[in-house]
Amino acid sequence: MGKEKTHINIVVIGHVDSSKSTTTGHLIYKCGGIDKRTIETFEKEAAEMGKGSFKYAWVLDKLKAERERGIGTVPVGRVETGVLKPGMVVTFALVNVTTEVKSVEMHHEALSEALPGDNVSFNVKNVSVKDVHRDNVADDSKNEPPMEAAGFTAQVIILNHPGQISAGYAPVLDCHTAHIACKFAELKEKIDRHSGKKSWKMVPSS
Repeated sequence: MGKEKTHINIVVIGHVDSSKSTTTGHLIYKCGGIDKRTIETFEKEAAEMGKGSFKYAWVLDKLKAERERGIGTVPVGRVETGVLKPGMVVTFALVNVTTEVKSVEMHHEALSEALPGDNVSFNVKNVSVKDVHRDNVADDSKNEPPMEAAGFTAQVIILNHPGQISAGYAPVLDCHTAHIACKFAELKEKIDRHSGKKSWKMVPSS
């Protein structure tokens, strides 16, 4: 649409088959968002299918299809190590999907590179949203792929807890986008929060 026109937001609400798409498509056409030749093409195609009144409704379908083709899939996450740049070829573990990074953004601003600690979104094409999932890890395809771990050693700071925590305790872990149950297999040591000294006395299992 022309730059001289005022930008406004409109919400069209209605029940199923109440001509929401037709009304919105007609408005886009009247405001100059779709040229006459395109509307005539839609009208011809709709008439051939016996749905002549659908010509304006198809405006939204056409725009949606073009947006989906142009945008591709946009994963989001935090850069843990290394650098993420447009043009890099990355592999998603553990699904083993390889693709090229088309662009990188943070707060809707394009970046030439993303560094550790940056929370970013990055555009990849020819990858369906069904191919990658939450908790997948993207890595430079030149490196060895990230491996899944059955366990890890962590230092835990307990701020408040109503009962005793011992081996076998099973909390829910939230880490980045992960939300998964885990279990304390072994409590190795206790550290005094004031002195920093370690107590090697084993904590009994529950």
